[in-house]
Amino acid sequence: MKSAYLIFIALFLLSPFAKAQNEQSEEMFASTKTYLKAMSIYSIDSIISASDRLISIMSNKEDSTRMAGTIFDYYSTCPVMGTEAVAVHIADNYFLNGKLKWPSEDSYPSLFAFAEFNRASLLGKSAPELRMISIDSSFVDIRAIRSPLKLLYFYEDGCSSCAIQTPQIAEILKNYTGSCPIAFFAIYTQSSREQWKQYVKAHFDIIDNPNVQVFHLWDPELDSDFQRKYGVLTTPATFLLNSENTIIGRKLDSRAVAKLLGNKDDYRSSLLLLFENLTNHMGLGPESAK
Repeated sequence: MKSAYLIFIALFLLSPFAKAQNEQSEEMFASTKTYLKAMSIYSIDSIISASDRLISIMSNKEDSTRMAGTIFDYYSTCPVMGTEAVAVHIADNYFLNGKLKWPSEDSYPSLFAFAEFNRASLLGKSAPELRMISIDSSFVDIRAIRSPLKLLYFYEDGCSSCAIQTPQIAEILKNYTGSCPIAFFAIYTQSSREQWKQYVKAHFDIIDNPNVQVFHLWDPELDSDFQRKYGVLTTPATFLLNSENTIIGRKLDSRAVAKLLGNKDDYRSSLLLLFENLTNHMGLGPESAK
């Protein structure tokens, strides 16, 4: 972590970016995204430390505010899993506490909502408590279910993205042959029981796999506060938990789920997958050439 931080600061201090800082030039802020993108390959703690350092070395409060806002904007939409924690850190430690003033009153609710709806479900955190009603009307406590892996899939019947992702997720679980049993929680986010039952029959009945325990859940009265706890502002939203209820994957698509489940017992393949994701994000891999 320390070496990553030092590498970043060294690059910063030796570049035109640092010289421009004293001149308060537009070039400095135009270059910021390049450095934030480069930092995305390091640990979250390293990125946060480097971000704090960037904000602190600005020559005035106006530039500090602009730098903090730039960092928030970048990491709130960064495709690298887990980096939303950086945006939450910036929101909590600079803007929501009043240390710096968010520049736009109109967009302040969006800043607040982002932090509020992501804070509890960040990568590496203990999964929030979630007690919901099953399709047979019994209560299920997701954290209390014992399983080496837990896959949470929040969906709705009228969602166009769900129409694509749901059959793919169901097919992955139908054909899953990994050594770790999975508890799959298919969580319907709407309030029509009849449409829910039809959707389950149409899409999830194919999952007949002894390695996969399926739970169909909903919360039509929103008593569980699942939207805020798991940041379910849009669907689908998919999370992977380990046996200790730690979040080890969040906001996954079906491709990521397939690779994570398929590589769970293959450390080398997991590292190759990580490298592929990072190089694609930095514009160095085959995905970026398409």
